[in-house]
Amino acid sequence: MSRCLRVRLIKRTFLYDKKIKRNDYTPKTRNKIIAGVFNNLKIMDKRGTGFLRIREDMEKWELPPPEFEERLGWFVIKFRNPNVERVIETYKFDLNERQKKTIEYIKVHKKITTNDYMKIIVNLLTFYIVSKFTSIVIFLKKVSKITIAI
Repeated sequence: MSRCLRVRLIKRTFLYDKKIKRNDYTPKTRNKIIAGVFNNLKIMDKRGTGFLRIREDMEKWELPPPEFEERLGWFVIKFRNPNVERVIETYKFDLNERQKKTIEYIKVHKKITTNDYMKIIVNLLTFYIVSKFTSIVIFLKKVSKITIAI
């Protein structure tokens, strides 16, 4: 049995429609207040494309498609664990240094926790600050006669 992550929308209303499975549905706002807030804060983009974007991203990363279902009034999306070890060809994607380090960490440790991720960020930030500080000190030593002790 493969493990899966379940995402549940905390709204006990009928959300599921069989048309979602076929990608043949008309998007509708179920919570106009939340949608309005997200829209005003410029957090929401491309209204009504969520299910399509989920499917496209899963396909792009060569992962099994999500499963949509409704259980006793709860809407559930299952993302299946492919249970295979494979190398993601990161060169295909425009990743920043933090994302690259995170993928490398997962390749080595097979998983990542929030604390692990925070350590990666802190280490990258520390390296950045130290390298910038070192560059400034070297520059100041070259252009001034002031002795800087570290």
